[in-house]
Amino acid sequence: MRIFIIFLLLFTTLYSSSKREKENLSYMYKIDEFRIFYDKKGKNKLLKKNKDDCNNNNIPDYIENIGLKLQVTSKILQESFHFISPLQSNRYKNKVKYIDVHVLNMKNNGSGGDGIIYYKYKALLKNESASLSIKLSRNLRAKTQTPPHELFHLYQNGYTMFKNRWYTEGTARWSEYILKKGTGSRKKLPSTQNELERVLNKTYDTKYMWRRLAYLLDKNNGKFLYPKGIDYKIKGYAQVIEDNRIYGYDFMRIFLENLSKMDKIASHDYGIPIYDWPEELQKSSQNNKYILKALTQSIRQMNKTANKELLLFLGTVDRYIK
Repeated sequence: MRIFIIFLLLFTTLYSSSKREKENLSYMYKIDEFRIFYDKKGKNKLLKKNKDDCNNNNIPDYIENIGLKLQVTSKILQESFHFISPLQSNRYKNKVKYIDVHVLNMKNNGSGGDGIIYYKYKALLKNESASLSIKLSRNLRAKTQTPPHELFHLYQNGYTMFKNRWYTEGTARWSEYILKKGTGSRKKLPSTQNELERVLNKTYDTKYMWRRLAYLLDKNNGKFLYPKGIDYKIKGYAQVIEDNRIYGYDFMRIFLENLSKMDKIASHDYGIPIYDWPEELQKSSQNNKYILKALTQSIRQMNKTANKELLLFLGTVDRYIK
């Protein structure tokens, strides 16, 4: 009990310190639902190479380019792919107004959270509302796909409580090709219990399976329409969208919709409120059977006459679930 209390106090201290660090960022750039907070001095100051302002509007091009990537990705997901914005999802609607992005001095490239947080920002006269948040490094490379990747995690969180990484990271890697050139490499789907087990114990490398599923279940010849009325380039940077090719976005949307339905079943089985899952449970291997059920339902919805590879995969998953 004493060890637990010490751990809880330590976690609370670290959380408070992290929250204060974000609140103390001195500058904000707003684009659509995104508020990007950054600094020019102190620990989190932008690197010299990222302070350029080629269009002389007092906003670093680095920050504008991050904002444009987030804006374009969000518009494509909503207008071209018909995904529901996390801000309009059942989980977050009328509870959050913004997605806040914090540009920080950090070791990894980024992360996306699922908590609703009330910030008191130095850069704002008042706290306008609660928000969802994304952390991004102050040192991302120019052609990085970290912003769309982390944004896709927020879309996932809007649909479902499941956060098993074989699903979250693999599908987020798929989403990087919304802006990125090409459609990514693929590998044959698992066709044995051992192959499926290996997938369930991976994270980012499940991208090959998800991209294969997206390819096999694509209904749009791997193409989508650009949203209208936006610029796609910040001066000093390449155009943020490299082509309009990606496979299987209808399948990915239907899969997330089916995960949302599975949330209700799992919540009932676990005996907990639908949006009040402990973090440990959100990532538990107990969720695999629910995620896999949603996956097989989605495949069958998309393809009534599955080819041999899909049939083998479906049979493998069905046996695993049973």
